Amino acid sequence: MTRVTAPFAHTTVLGDEAVRLLAPRPGGLYCDATLGGGGHA
Repeated sequence: MTRVTAPFAHTTVLGDEAVRLLAPRPGGLYCDATLGGGGHA
């Protein structure tokens, strides 16, 4: 049996807010701890 799956599509809804609250600055070290469709790790 072959399983056919649709490609994962994610719609960011809080991207601007997240970046604003993170307040990145030059020289900062940042880690994206998301796992594709799995959400936050």
